[in-house]
Amino acid sequence: MNQSSAKKQNYSSPRLKIWCLFVNKPYINPSLGDSIGEYRIIKMLSQFADVYYNGILVNKESAYLGTKDYEINIPKKGYDLYYVRANKEVFLKLPHPKIYMAYPYDEEVFSCADGLVVTTRFWKKALVDEKLRIDNKNLFGDMYPDDAIIPKNVVQFKQCCDDIVSFSSVSQRVVDIFKCQLTRHTTFGFYGRLSIDCLNMPELQALNKIKYSDPIEQPIVVFAGKIRKDLREAGGLPKQSLYIGNIEYNQMANLLAATDFIIGRKSKESHYLGANSVLDAINMNTPVITTRTDVRDEYLGENYLGSYDTEEELDILIKKLINDPSFLIVFKEQLQEIALKNSINNAANFTKKQVINFLQST
Repeated sequence: MNQSSAKKQNYSSPRLKIWCLFVNKPYINPSLGDSIGEYRIIKMLSQFADVYYNGILVNKESAYLGTKDYEINIPKKGYDLYYVRANKEVFLKLPHPKIYMAYPYDEEVFSCADGLVVTTRFWKKALVDEKLRIDNKNLFGDMYPDDAIIPKNVVQFKQCCDDIVSFSSVSQRVVDIFKCQLTRHTTFGFYGRLSIDCLNMPELQALNKIKYSDPIEQPIVVFAGKIRKDLREAGGLPKQSLYIGNIEYNQMANLLAATDFIIGRKSKESHYLGANSVLDAINMNTPVITTRTDVRDEYLGENYLGSYDTEEELDILIKKLINDPSFLIVFKEQLQEIALKNSINNAANFTKKQVINFLQST
């Protein structure tokens, strides 16, 4: 794109036209991990822009993106912005201005990109500030080499609550079925990627300290999701837990409504990637227990009642959740405020400013 003409264009009106693609998929049906995350990003973008997934205009109400009958078609012009995640071949052929999801790292792609896309404040800071990124090598690992080529522009696509996982999607009949499946104990759910990290969760250790004379009062940990290879090789999930299989995305509202509390995902990636699953639980007014990180503070707030820093704080928090009804009332009132803060409209307003600032700087 001609630099001078780009700066003269008024990007705030009319609506932007954005072309998107996720890996090599001409069609996204949100059913598993990354495809769900990308589906949510594109739905959020469509709140303020006309978004074309592989050339097909996104319908904000649609349960899928693109079409199975349409091959990947690389446009030569016609859009204000081009956004790709994890498809180097297509990205290199696209016109400018174009942005790329900030992982995995590829020197040729990052050199060609006008900007990178991230989902959290900390991730953006770490890319912009080389020293911060290198100082946090324990979190990023080999994700970025020390001499990584980083474009000057980094755009944050804000994560948000999704109406698919909301009270409007709940069926009381299905909720009751899940409650029976969860054995009607007090439940602490961990729903998502089930890897070997599940065996070392401090929440498991804290719950094991709680002993009731009546077994029916004993809280249990419930797992749902695909069990990864490393966890299978380590012997699988803890014996004192309950595994209910892999749950479809469109049933998560019902499962969360049937669950008392959620354990927030804890991994190196959660320190900078964020987690839609945490926002889903918040949106269903189901309290989430989570270690305090910059990402959690960004989305949940520094005064979030479910955050903890030490094992002692975790022990106290779990006991209050189980035994203190007045604390739980205040906690759930806070969840309603957080859900509003992380609405799709608020995320879209934030992201629109990021995108327009990027376009005006290219």
